[in-house]
Amino acid sequence: LVTPRVIAAASAASFKSTLAAAEISALFGAGMSTGTAIGSTQPLPTTLAGTQVFINGTASPLFFVSPTQINFQVPRTTATTTGNAVASSTALIEVVSNGQLIRAGAFQIAPVVPAIFTTNQSGTGAAAAIDAFTFAPGPFNAKQSNGQPNIIAVFGTGLGSDVTDADGNAAASTVATIDGASVAVSYAGRAPGFTGLNQFNITFPATITAGNHTLVISRNGIAAREVTIAIR
Repeated sequence: LVTPRVIAAASAASFKSTLAAAEISALFGAGMSTGTAIGSTQPLPTTLAGTQVFINGTASPLFFVSPTQINFQVPRTTATTTGNAVASSTALIEVVSNGQLIRAGAFQIAPVVPAIFTTNQSGTGAAAAIDAFTFAPGPFNAKQSNGQPNIIAVFGTGLGSDVTDADGNAAASTVATIDGASVAVSYAGRAPGFTGLNQFNITFPATITAGNHTLVISRNGIAAREVTIAIR
């Protein structure tokens, strides 16, 4: 069998093929590395087990490499617009193993492509989230201990390089809906201490009921995949 030399990248959260600069991303295939290794230092290494990933010639930070999967971060400096300012571009991705180019491909890149991590790591289902006060996972209390609507922290990636691994709050340009109705977003930005990870602080509506509810988060009109949250 001949191992395909063309590869495709996807969001590590939603598995969509359009990525944002600074997004946590993944490659799947065979024979992509001669070993398995985890990036355990900060900043993340750009070489693991002799493997490197280059986006438009820039080495990517690496979370994990193995023969069948590589998790990497799209470099924050990757251009996300074309020369005529269209908010999307094509990026070249290359995998190098022990100094030899072994895979190459391309993907669409845009300034913002929100994606929410899920507890089953499939890109759908229950959102990866915690109670913003107790840090407990779902199902969540509808109210805080003082009777006010509860707030959860939802985790994702692809919010944009301006607020990923950089200070800032994109709440003003971020919209969240629960069951189709807008809810308050008090914070949308970096998740402190985690490379490439974004955090969204979302306030429940006062009338939310027990059960499963749908959550959609978007920025600048670009929506993440629908996920769910459970209320006690």
